[in-house]
Amino acid sequence: MGPAPDDTLLRGLIAFPIRDEAALEATLRDMYDPASPRFRRYLTVAEWTARHAPPEEDVREVSEWLESQGLQVARRATNRLLLQFTGTVAQFVVAAGNSGGVDTPASSPYATSVGGTELVMDGPRRVREDAWYYSGSGVSHTFPMPWWQQGLTPPSYWGGPSGMHGMRATSDLALNGATSYWFTFLGVTRPNTGTSFAAPTFAGMLASLNSARAAQGKPPVGWLNSHLYTVPAVRQSFRDITTGGTSQYPAGPGWDFPTGWGAPNMEGLLRTLP
Repeated sequence: MGPAPDDTLLRGLIAFPIRDEAALEATLRDMYDPASPRFRRYLTVAEWTARHAPPEEDVREVSEWLESQGLQVARRATNRLLLQFTGTVAQFVVAAGNSGGVDTPASSPYATSVGGTELVMDGPRRVREDAWYYSGSGVSHTFPMPWWQQGLTPPSYWGGPSGMHGMRATSDLALNGATSYWFTFLGVTRPNTGTSFAAPTFAGMLASLNSARAAQGKPPVGWLNSHLYTVPAVRQSFRDITTGGTSQYPAGPGWDFPTGWGAPNMEGLLRTLP
């Protein structure tokens, strides 16, 4: 297709590091350990911001530098972890260089990474479900492997655990991304595909799960990742996707890059999540 014209508009994201990450990791371990007195005693937004948000002056200095290069700062996350900016191809070449790899923020250990499947249905009957060719997945270039992924055995084609080089691996789970979702935007209803639909679908499923937990007198699920990897009964509630794959990673039995542990069974998660 060739290079893009210099005046083509692009959008970029800058991620800022979490402050005092070691203390946050210790807090999270306690918060999701059923044996801890702090189990599911969540931090408030104000507590998290005061303890772990990047300093305001760091975000301000980066914003001012971007604007000095002619780029526009479009949005700043309220937790100060992400900053979105826009500009032309020519401005990006000067200001940002080139980068590649697994998507951010999906590869953050604090995000549950939802990969994609190709789901084929015949009415209410599932005919087959394969790993989607475009499922975002792989080994992070940025985030170290979190404690709850230690010991994860990837498929043999990736060279065993040493092939991950001690970095965060994604996906964590997967939902349909290839079969069209219908959505309405500006009064127009149309079909589209992608994990940008799979992720909010899973968020909605989690909202229903939290409603069911509330009816049982249980707190919200909160951060899911550690339980996905450390509680065998939780893992077993997923439907394993063993066929299909991306250009780099095929699916297979157990955890794999394109689909993680597989497609979630929400009744199973309701039974097994502590």
